[in-house]
Amino acid sequence: MYREIARKGYPGGITIVKDFVKTLCSQPQTEPVIRHVRLGPKRVRRWFLRPQEKLDDEERRFLGLVLDASPAVREAYSLLQDFRKIVTEKNADALRSWLEQATRSSLAPIRGFARSLEQDMDAVMNALRLPWSNGPVEGHINKLKLLKRQMYGRAWIELLRRRFLAMGT
Repeated sequence: MYREIARKGYPGGITIVKDFVKTLCSQPQTEPVIRHVRLGPKRVRRWFLRPQEKLDDEERRFLGLVLDASPAVREAYSLLQDFRKIVTEKNADALRSWLEQATRSSLAPIRGFARSLEQDMDAVMNALRLPWSNGPVEGHINKLKLLKRQMYGRAWIELLRRRFLAMGT
């Protein structure tokens, strides 16, 4: 769920990262950062999504330089890390205070993400509080769709039905 902030699933999520990287590359005072790191949206997004403990020393140093380059990026990083921690620890009680911070954010995509979470608060709270997941069901659906795509135009429906049934799991 926390990955959705930085992905294209939410309007402006990937655009913020791309725009920030473009701005960072155009600033002369940040040139040493650019010279030592191939700074692109994917790399910055990866740094943002991983906990700081899982970054090596060089990545942590460059992340610090990137965060120092913009207060808005520092705010986005802080909110994203807090949200990642809430989701990984399944801390439903901390979500309310995070939503309050996010709605006061200066970043429109984060405010929009917070509004979308509030609109579906029952489902979000259930995802954090309950031990069940629809992951296995989604996995089976993904496997079936993959098989269907592989067989498109190659065989009749009877063969497709037999392969579905032979999958078993």
